Amino acid sequence: MTIAAYSQQAAAQHRAFASARRAALIEDVEFLLAVREHPERIAARVGKSCAAVCRALYRAERPDLARVFDRFS
Repeated sequence: MTIAAYSQQAAAQHRAFASARRAALIEDVEFLLAVREHPERIAARVGKSCAAVCRALYRAERPDLARVFDRFS
């Protein structure tokens, strides 16, 4: 395997892993908001600050969820 092919494969694996992490964060946030968990507690449960959760949700194109965390970041 050439270095270029290996690099492309590593990049594809990284994108897949990042996508799975993003999907898991969205799923966790949706569930915890549905059960009326406070945004600051949600951020603590997922191991991030409110600002980091907010940024991640905007980057994942979920402004509906991100706006909930805007007030606390």
